[in-house]
Amino acid sequence: MRNIPHVIFLTDKDAWAIGLMGTLKGDGIGEGINYAEDYVGNSTIETALKEGKPLLIYGAEHYVERYRHLCCFGLPIRDKRNKIIAALNVSVPTKYAAPQNLIIVLTAIKGLEEKLSETELIEEQDIGGRIRKLRKQRSLSQTVVADRADISQSFLSDIENGKKSPTLRSIRLIAKAFNISSKDLII
Repeated sequence: MRNIPHVIFLTDKDAWAIGLMGTLKGDGIGEGINYAEDYVGNSTIETALKEGKPLLIYGAEHYVERYRHLCCFGLPIRDKRNKIIAALNVSVPTKYAAPQNLIIVLTAIKGLEEKLSETELIEEQDIGGRIRKLRKQRSLSQTVVADRADISQSFLSDIENGKKSPTLRSIRLIAKAFNISSKDLII
């Protein structure tokens, strides 16, 4: 992939792009974009998340014209309980699309899923407890943290109390509110 223009991004289970890498730039490509069909037309991400299997959308198959020059591979990522927790998208200009690229990406996803199955997942209560502990250590109210994270105070309270599960996007926003990385919040 190093020798061809590409973009690889990770989305949470709600199709929000939370991580991005690669050399391909352009309108409609970036972190913080929601790739659900309501926002970008047909999408390998949302379809892979809903159908639970890899998907390819090639060039003119894209509903939105700005994506028609791309070949996009969307792949769901599952945890050790076989629950879809995220998706990976790899996009390349159509002239660089080749079946072996999809095989490479599928192999990478399988490796990632195997790594996840070896690792004990952090339960939502653990994340909520970490958030509460960090918030109290910094003498911050739920309202202040929620405002900084641009989420509701009631949602933050539900996360801290284990009543709701945070999305990867929510974790990213809460970590940003504390000025730490998402990884530092969940590990």
